[in-house]
Amino acid sequence: SINAHYNLPEGPDEHSEFTSKITTEQLQHVLQDLCIDGTKRTISHHNCHTIDRVALNPYYRVWCHFLKS
Repeated sequence: SINAHYNLPEGPDEHSEFTSKITTEQLQHVLQDLCIDGTKRTISHHNCHTIDRVALNPYYRVWCHFLKS
C-alpha cells in the first residue's frame, strides 16, 4: 500500500467505505456543489466517474491544483 511505501500507519480505509455506500443521487449532489452548472461527467466501463478539471468551481480548482502539486 502507499502507506507502507511511506512508512505511514495503516488506518481505516474511509474512501472505500464512502465509495461503496454513496448513491447516484448523493454523487450528483456532490458534483453539483463542486462543478459549474452544466458540467457533464464521463463514466468509464469500470464505473469510474470523471470530470474535466476546468469544470470545477474556481474555489475547488485551486484545491485541486494544490493536491496535485
